[in-house]
Amino acid sequence: MTRTRTPPIAVTARTEYLDRTHRALLFAQLVLTGLAVATLVTLNILGTEPVVSTAVVGGLIGVGLLAGAAGRYRRRHAVLVTVDSDTVYFGNEHHHLVSRPLSELAAVDFRPIATTTSTMSTDRARDLRVAGHPVLRLIFVRAPEESADGIPAGWVRPAQPVEEVWDVALDPADPVAAEIVSRLGAVVPRGGSAAPADPWRAEPSDPTPADGAPSPDSDGPRIGDAGSDAAAIRLWEDSVRRHDAVLIAYGRYELDTESLLRFPAVTDVTRDEVQTFHDALDDANALRSDEYPADRARAEAYQTAVRGLRRAWVACESAGRAAGTGYLDAPTRKDLGTALKLYRHAEASPVAAEQATYYGRVRDIVTTLTEQAQIHPPRTVIDELNSVTRRALEGGTPGG
Repeated sequence: MTRTRTPPIAVTARTEYLDRTHRALLFAQLVLTGLAVATLVTLNILGTEPVVSTAVVGGLIGVGLLAGAAGRYRRRHAVLVTVDSDTVYFGNEHHHLVSRPLSELAAVDFRPIATTTSTMSTDRARDLRVAGHPVLRLIFVRAPEESADGIPAGWVRPAQPVEEVWDVALDPADPVAAEIVSRLGAVVPRGGSAAPADPWRAEPSDPTPADGAPSPDSDGPRIGDAGSDAAAIRLWEDSVRRHDAVLIAYGRYELDTESLLRFPAVTDVTRDEVQTFHDALDDANALRSDEYPADRARAEAYQTAVRGLRRAWVACESAGRAAGTGYLDAPTRKDLGTALKLYRHAEASPVAAEQATYYGRVRDIVTTLTEQAQIHPPRTVIDELNSVTRRALEGGTPGG
């Protein structure tokens, strides 16, 4: 019997931001509040009746509060990124959305955190940055659009395919965004010059970063020894990219049920390697900043923390994968083995009702073992099992 695999479910990440109207309303609140204070002082000096002063000042404060509330609760715009089995969709939900086949994706890379938010105002915009968020650069290689007679409309076909570059806001600390990046990284051509083989994982088997940068296990160039501010900034940006790579690599284990069933030790917080990793993660997160810090000593402290984080992650993942389920007692290993078989049956089944049954049994086994403190999975894994079970049930509902 030939096994078929259910196509991956589409996942979407939203990066919200404030537009000019939001900022104008919040600024108006500040102005009106300040004006109210100045007006109160002025009216008191002029000896205005208390009732009039109260009405005027109260009105200014009330209008300011309304403006601030409108600025805070007005629907925010967002940059969207969605990936399904063969297509990536992205854009600004208020202005435009585009789609590109994954087969055209040539390279992916994280850029430094954006300092400004792009205008996102035209249908042809390829700049979807949001201030304070990392930028995912997507490079597609695609043939030029052709007219009905086979000649590109208005111009001559170039000798080479067209390279199309998009900068899209995406926060790798978001587990959903980590799954999106994982899927994108999996389809990038290997061995080509357009992109590193896999820029997203901190693989224990290959600890050397892309672009010839030194391994985090080696000393390498230090920010404190940089000959110029520009060189120091480049080293700091490299640390940010390494930090993001570790977040994404760990995020996969927080979302992937099969990884939990095969390698529960990677996320088991009762294990020394995992605790050490989380301590290192806390240290790196505490020193991270949206922009290069003015204090070079702080930047070097962050670089050192990220190197320690990378070493801790490599040790955590290596030890966890080597342990497998062998560190658990026999009944727990047997239950996890059963759950893994059920999960793979669910993935291979084309029948929604069967999928729901298998996923539900896997969820019950994982939940029971967690309540018995036999395993210690991230809450996100159980949430994901609940989600896939619910979606399978909905897919099998008549008329659904």
